[in-house]
Amino acid sequence: MNYDLKPAKVASTLRVRGLQGTPEPAQGQPLFRLSKSGESLLTAFGEFPISASMLAATEPDPLWESAQGICSHMEDDHADTFADFLRTAGREVEKGVPVTMPWVEQDGFFLTIHQDGAEHVWVSFPQPCLSANDVRKTLILMLREARHER
Repeated sequence: MNYDLKPAKVASTLRVRGLQGTPEPAQGQPLFRLSKSGESLLTAFGEFPISASMLAATEPDPLWESAQGICSHMEDDHADTFADFLRTAGREVEKGVPVTMPWVEQDGFFLTIHQDGAEHVWVSFPQPCLSANDVRKTLILMLREARHER
């Protein structure tokens, strides 16, 4: 996985979104969650300390206001595209296996495969997306390319 985790940025994004963490998968831990003390970010990849000064000096991801809506829209209206995006990330998934999108940020998004626990797969955008419209355009382009490669 080529995800460049920036714990303070993720924590800052969760805070401005008013979230304690990402949705809890059916099995396993959520992708991201703030500790009760707020001094660490608990992730599916481990625990990362976060100081108050780090948090204060870190801007949230530019998509923080639209991220939840993007994820909900994709899950509700375009979940059929998730297998194509997973394939571009080198991961095949059988038809009928539930996949959700718990997180999107300027550099890409996570898809969570809910089979035998929760497997989180990072899918990078070809360039940073700074708005919901950038994400929409980029996802359409990525989907066209993924389906063309089949």
